[in-house]
Amino acid sequence: MKRKIIWSLVGFVAVLGLVLASCGPTTPTAPPTTTPPTTAPPTTTPPTGAEMVRNKAGKLVEKPQYGGTIRYRVLAYQARHFDPLYWDANNMLSIVMDRSITAPWEKGLSGTSELALDYSYYPQKWYRGELLESFEVIDINTVRYKLRSGIHYWNKPPVNGRELTADDAIWNFIHQVTNPKSQTWHRVDAAAALTAWTDNFKDVEKGIISKEKLATHLAGLKNEFKPLMDKMFPGLFERLKGEWPKVYALLKEKGYDVADRPLFSTYVTKIDKYTFEFHSLAPSVTLWQIMPSTWMIPREVVDTYGTFDDWSKVVGTGPWIPKDYVSDMSTTFDKNPNYWQYDPLLPDYRLPYADRLTVLVIQDDSTYYAALRTGKIDLGGVVWSKVESFKKDCPQMLYKKGQLTWTHVIHVRNDIPPFNDVRVRQAVMLGVDQPGMANDFYKGNALIYTWPEQPAYTDGRTPPEELPADIRELYEYHPDKAKQLLKDAGYPNGFKNKLIVYPSQDDQEACLVFKEYMTKIGIDLEIEVPEAATYSSMLYGRNYRDMISCWWGNNFPADVLNWCEGGVVASPYNFSNAVDPTAVEVSRLMARTVDENERYNKILKEDNLRRMKLVYNIVLPTPVGHTFWWPWLKGYNAETDLGWPDETGWGEIPKYLWIDRDLKFQIVGRRD
Repeated sequence: MKRKIIWSLVGFVAVLGLVLASCGPTTPTAPPTTTPPTTAPPTTTPPTGAEMVRNKAGKLVEKPQYGGTIRYRVLAYQARHFDPLYWDANNMLSIVMDRSITAPWEKGLSGTSELALDYSYYPQKWYRGELLESFEVIDINTVRYKLRSGIHYWNKPPVNGRELTADDAIWNFIHQVTNPKSQTWHRVDAAAALTAWTDNFKDVEKGIISKEKLATHLAGLKNEFKPLMDKMFPGLFERLKGEWPKVYALLKEKGYDVADRPLFSTYVTKIDKYTFEFHSLAPSVTLWQIMPSTWMIPREVVDTYGTFDDWSKVVGTGPWIPKDYVSDMSTTFDKNPNYWQYDPLLPDYRLPYADRLTVLVIQDDSTYYAALRTGKIDLGGVVWSKVESFKKDCPQMLYKKGQLTWTHVIHVRNDIPPFNDVRVRQAVMLGVDQPGMANDFYKGNALIYTWPEQPAYTDGRTPPEELPADIRELYEYHPDKAKQLLKDAGYPNGFKNKLIVYPSQDDQEACLVFKEYMTKIGIDLEIEVPEAATYSSMLYGRNYRDMISCWWGNNFPADVLNWCEGGVVASPYNFSNAVDPTAVEVSRLMARTVDENERYNKILKEDNLRRMKLVYNIVLPTPVGHTFWWPWLKGYNAETDLGWPDETGWGEIPKYLWIDRDLKFQIVGRRD
């Protein structure tokens, strides 16, 4: 499951043991934000005498050079895991592994310019295979995948360079679904299995799932899936049967023979050495996303060492091989000299171009900015409040404004007073001067209408000018009406409340502004700033009393519906405890609506408006930063994300880039 908190926006304790000088007059710099650019970035004129080549998109570009080191920053949590059982491992796995599918680099600004590659969501039509030669949606219940032949794992024990096959895909799916340590959305425990089958039988009763389909699914579980499970994970079937007694009892009650069936609503079958299929009992238009969000690690590593989390024992198919790892400090990777991929725009050039990739854990923002200013890292994100100073002090750096993939929200307890009353929640929204906060506090560097859909994703989103008047009003400033609503709800004199805030300067300053607005309508806010670990416990445990500030990552069209506002009952990210049976039905309807336009521009769009009126979460203006990078980082146009799986940091992109070491020497006196 996606990590919905955007930790990169908040401050941390310094851990990088580097002494970094401030930006000198001849070493301009500037960092990028995790929100990508929306307009073409500044360009530099190729150096006199630079050798030029024409790429497959017809563009004349500098001939790439091999060698050098690419360096970038991560936060500590992004560099702690390689094991795909942890969702946070996506950052490191994107470096050592390959994706199943990818948003195509050749369609980006270096190629045909059809995509900016600066957002985390792309419609299905844009993806192409990477490890996969192809993927085909057979119908709403079946997806077929075919791996490329001839792709090998690194020639390193215990895998020793063997070929990647369909068995690896099947093993990884079962591993993530059934391993008790799995923290990803793949994990199916007893409660999730019972919920799924309960919903399945409701759909059978409604005729959404035919009895014939159910019979076929149960037969497939016995005849095709169970033999694969028994071969790859001996004893797993009996374990699950013991853990899921209520699921088996439910099917027996319904009159079905379940003796030899692992009761999964979704399972996988093997067609041949490279081809496999996923089958879902419930209709699901997102079934195709299962494999793209599953990393295909080699099972021998887990069988031999019991984990995939030891950096020195990792074996992948990807462009970078771990050379050195210092926990919460840095990880260095050497290029894979036998990497299978070539540059899709310059097919005579084998990837990657750089010799090394260094990932630095820099928690403290001031240390990070100093590293960026002195060229000790090649790119990075700059928060809204520092963008102008970076432009001024670091004129040689290139930059581009970002796109938001998160929203600053105040979660409120919808399940208890006072916020179980929609009038109170609406009063809070009316009591915030959204335009004033965006323009005065954020100096115009913030967006207002970012919930439930971000401006970057137009499908499912009603433009502000087309919103109904009563919803538009919520994003204006009406303190008198807010007071009247509080009075109508039984709070004529307001009330006292506590707001939990993450220990970062950005969050605290924004919440102080919010507190001032609340004071004006009679809500007396006490702000509490716990330590980071305590904050996380309060947020995920939903054991805060009234309100908690959060930067929530709504970077996919139905994220808010499904994970934050009741669409998926078991969501761990519904921090406001919203209970909404209509949202559940809408979520399930979307899952079986094939037509993308109807799914997003009718079903989701209508329900977004319904939930905007209900104000399950208080939405605040959200600041927009910039991406900055040094001009020696060639082939880069502020790309930030290539799609599935989600939240991979930046690790999938460096293989396409190269370092102009001569230019780097001219600017900072180093070729490293």
